[in-house]
Amino acid sequence: MGGPISSEEEIIARYLRPLAARAPGSLDLSDDAALIRPSPGAELVVTTDMLVAGVHFFADAAPRDIATKAVTANLSDLVAKGAEPIGYLMTLALPDRPDESWLAEFTAGLDRQMDGRLLGGDLTRTDGPLAITIVAIGEVPEGRMVRRSGGKPGDALFLTGEIGSAALGLRLVGEPALSAELGLDDEEVAGFVAATRAPVVQRPAETAALLRTCASAAMDVSDGLLIDLERLCRVSGTGASIEADAIPLAIAARRLVDEGRLSLLDLATGGDDYVALFAVDAARSGDMMAAAAGHVFPIGRLTPAHEGIAVLDGAGQSMMLPAKRGYDHF
Repeated sequence: MGGPISSEEEIIARYLRPLAARAPGSLDLSDDAALIRPSPGAELVVTTDMLVAGVHFFADAAPRDIATKAVTANLSDLVAKGAEPIGYLMTLALPDRPDESWLAEFTAGLDRQMDGRLLGGDLTRTDGPLAITIVAIGEVPEGRMVRRSGGKPGDALFLTGEIGSAALGLRLVGEPALSAELGLDDEEVAGFVAATRAPVVQRPAETAALLRTCASAAMDVSDGLLIDLERLCRVSGTGASIEADAIPLAIAARRLVDEGRLSLLDLATGGDDYVALFAVDAARSGDMMAAAAGHVFPIGRLTPAHEGIAVLDGAGQSMMLPAKRGYDHF
């Protein structure tokens, strides 16, 4: 394995068609379009993300990591809406003719979290950098999609996982000497680098079911906790108060923050976290946490809109927030 691929048809037949095994609507990738039939009483939820080399992933990234991150960016959106994934479409723009080993690794990354659910897409060549666009499709029971707009003052706020690891991993890749300065061991460094190169969505089915059952509002955290919290609050017409010490971090990251060697706010604005931020009516939050069995983290509450966004330190004082709250393409 490792030689060049001769045609688009060969790529589809050898590498993409096996990814459609659990997507009957793909028609075995033999037609010009897919046919999607939602379950009775269900609605479709559709999302898309484009990833471009040098912008969203390192130009020298491993093909398995590129594909994993592309799927994660879309799956995370579906999960935050309470949707179960049923399939995805992919457009892949390649700057060079791929060889067999590249395609084998790339398709393994695609199948890591959305196994067998490829519905179709398009392949093309480009004079620019490698780019991959995925359109992910999920379904929810009718009327049960969780929007950003349902939060209200008093609702408790939660995250479904740690934030900041990808932001730290990105710094470690760009500044190799930083790991020694921070006193990180090889295993800790590898964990942070994996978080930025090949993030995954943890427990997608369980999280989607929990959100559509309990959440009043939700969105995925991909551009940074603070900027995405602002977005949820803007649409819900609320403010928010969160406790700095309650924000879930990897053990090593928390140690560095506690030692004053890392800024919590840098981690909270770094992005690429791919966890869900969600609100729950305060009266239901206890039962929700029991059902979540330790897989959600309370970080604060929604407040009246005029109170804005506040991050409270251990003494209950509002921290000075940075002007740049997260990642923005423009």
